[in-house]
Amino acid sequence: MKKIFKYLGLLLLAAVLLITIFLVQTWYFKPIKINHFFMRTALQFAMESPEMLSSIRVFEQVGIDGHNAKLDDASMAAGDETFAQMHKTHEMLLSYADEDLDEMEKMSKAIMLSLLDIVAEGEQFRFHNYPVNQLFGVQNGFPSFMESTHQIHSLDDAEDYVTRLSLIDTKFDQVLEGLKYREQKGILPPQFVVTKVIDEMQGFIDTPIEENILIASMIKKLEESDIDKSDQQDIAKLAVAEVEKTVYPAYQKLIDYFVKLNDKVENNYGVWNLPNGDEYYKVALKFFTTTDYSPEYIHAFGLKEVDRIQAEILQILADQGRDTTLGFEESINNVAFDEAFYYSDSNEGREQILDDYQTILTEVTSKLSSHFYDIPEAKLDVQRIPEFKEKPHLVPITIGLQWMALALAFFMPIFMTSKPHPSTA
Repeated sequence: MKKIFKYLGLLLLAAVLLITIFLVQTWYFKPIKINHFFMRTALQFAMESPEMLSSIRVFEQVGIDGHNAKLDDASMAAGDETFAQMHKTHEMLLSYADEDLDEMEKMSKAIMLSLLDIVAEGEQFRFHNYPVNQLFGVQNGFPSFMESTHQIHSLDDAEDYVTRLSLIDTKFDQVLEGLKYREQKGILPPQFVVTKVIDEMQGFIDTPIEENILIASMIKKLEESDIDKSDQQDIAKLAVAEVEKTVYPAYQKLIDYFVKLNDKVENNYGVWNLPNGDEYYKVALKFFTTTDYSPEYIHAFGLKEVDRIQAEILQILADQGRDTTLGFEESINNVAFDEAFYYSDSNEGREQILDDYQTILTEVTSKLSSHFYDIPEAKLDVQRIPEFKEKPHLVPITIGLQWMALALAFFMPIFMTSKPHPSTA
């Protein structure tokens, strides 16, 4: 009997050693299988983004949640490391010979190579963007992330929330580092972007702290949790103090920078006005269209498509008995002012918009199985976009997707339900 246990123990030890060798080989060296390389690459990049890890909420299921007390590193040094890692990934991917791969693996390799090639080509333009902007900027992304992604079910979760609030000044300092570098390189945002982000951020910090989305959403989460009431009050006070001490001053620092920048920008130029802007535009087109078509070809094609689509719209309107003799613009304006396409400008009207979109999503979801082999477990939900991002002069029509645990949120702005913004529901 002792020999049996001895052999079983040796077998178990051998199994543990083999698993350890496999994991070390896969994580630190070239994985034996290319699919393991794909998984490792995805995991490595995800590990560099605490905010992404909070969004996908995979590690929480096994008790790993330290990332929920961190924010992404927005420094230039972190960007350097990311590009360096991409180059290493590209080099290792090329080391897998096609003759050793099956058809699916070769296809995956080709897709990944294509993306990495475009990223490598675009590295020279890594600063040709505007991290602070009125649509998807860091300044409005942070409150949205904290409101929609950071979950609070325990006291530890709530403490992590406050910790993240305390880190926003560091992140904004990192962003400012990049903004000043761009300024030195002559990479400046258009006038309208500067104006809108100043208005947006000023409105954000002018809001009484207790009414700010960072505090209001936190209190709501606390009330829905099982945290002791006295602990809820204590942690809420800490959060209010952190917004006053750290968050608002961090936003003020960004505002001060953009107020000074406002004197240096005068026009609403496009990317062609940026240093080497024409080449940047070509690379951007390649990335977003996955083609090698020239800007001229895509522009001409777009014009043809506009003509085709407008003709189809006019035909549909004519079939409905509408007068289209005055052309497309006048016909669309007539539709835009038709009361039949508006919800009531009230809370009830806004709720009806959300309900109608949810009805559409439910109908689409019910038909997915007839069109797709694998259906994601994640459920699609429609939610109102945070109100501070809804103002018409700040955010036109924006739709964003964010992972919330195992639910996909579809955000809709419903800042106005009366003319001149007709509903499309």
